[in-house]
Amino acid sequence: MAKKTHKRGNGEGSITKRKDGRWVAKIQIGTNPDTGKAIMKSFYGKERKEVVSKLDDYKLMIKSEISVIHKDLLFSKYITDWMENVRVNKLKDGSYDRLYYTVNNNILPYIGHFKLGEINSEMIQRLVINELMNTPSPIYKDKKLSHSTIKKAYNALTSCFEYATSNRHITLNPMNSVELPSIHKFETKIIEIIPDEDVKKIINTSLSKFNNGKYVYAMGAGVVLLFNTGIRIGELLGLKWDKVDFMNKTITICSNVTKTTNKSKKDDTNGKTSTLIQKTVKTQSSNRMIPLNESAIEALNILKSIRYFGENSFVISTATNTVMSPDTFRDIYYRILNKAGVKKYSVHATRHTFASKLFREKQDIKVISQLLGHSSVSITYNTYVHVIEEQKINSVQILDNIGWT
Repeated sequence: MAKKTHKRGNGEGSITKRKDGRWVAKIQIGTNPDTGKAIMKSFYGKERKEVVSKLDDYKLMIKSEISVIHKDLLFSKYITDWMENVRVNKLKDGSYDRLYYTVNNNILPYIGHFKLGEINSEMIQRLVINELMNTPSPIYKDKKLSHSTIKKAYNALTSCFEYATSNRHITLNPMNSVELPSIHKFETKIIEIIPDEDVKKIINTSLSKFNNGKYVYAMGAGVVLLFNTGIRIGELLGLKWDKVDFMNKTITICSNVTKTTNKSKKDDTNGKTSTLIQKTVKTQSSNRMIPLNESAIEALNILKSIRYFGENSFVISTATNTVMSPDTFRDIYYRILNKAGVKKYSVHATRHTFASKLFREKQDIKVISQLLGHSSVSITYNTYVHVIEEQKINSVQILDNIGWT
């Protein structure tokens, strides 16, 4: 005899008659973080009304533990408090900033006006996840938001609602039934590589001089340094002269500069940004020594001749010997590109261009991965798979020149 199931609404549980004649009521109380499978609580009895009573008593007990104050809070207030008072204690500054951006730009505009207790799985799926899939990128208007952007929103909501359920602020986690779209639904991101002719124009403009011999762009040689080392903009801005070894022709990357949100509630500038000097780089593998070619050494010598305040000062610095913010350096970079008459490539494109140049010169991927500071070779491969595949084709075509046929 088949099981007879009486389904209820979402979060209300289900009641089934077993083959042995007994009745069982089940309700989802959570999700296994390792398997993603639902965690169920079951109640058994000889009569249907017995398990219905047990299930209703359990739900009543759960509801009695739920804080009405929290359930009636606007979700915008709840997730902001969670972010500023809970997550802030566990995240690095850069990670917190990404969460701050995600919450304020990709979550609150869609469901921030609802009460915490009103939000369910269907609302999150339809109003947040599905809506984000059709939202234009704020940077590239002809493209949609990336999979990683939507995943950040999904992860933020999951973490917030897990906190809410564990603290009995709501009964069930609505994220249990929300589906994250497959990455295959999104366009493959093509990395931006600057053509050789544009690189030459950018470098020539970066090192251009006035008639009196002074450099037009005081820190322009920093752009040349990016092209010849492949370091990140934050790593460039965090580089100090005591980490530059002219004798052995190397630089040591061990610090990073980034912008971080001011998280002090008492500060009137809360929500704005301030420059932060991080003592550590992005990951442990980002701590590395990079050999310098002659172009990089020349760029460093130019920078030192223009603005040097001692061994403990920054290679890229302001005229008043303070750390330069990423936005200020980007502004210099984009002014150089505009003067050079080339398109507006991102600063990060200099890093991709550095790596692609090494691939074209058939350098070992392990060496390239170490120079870039990637935590694994697989990251390097996945990032530059299109460049690598292109090199495979070019390598095979070499056989045509051997004259076997």
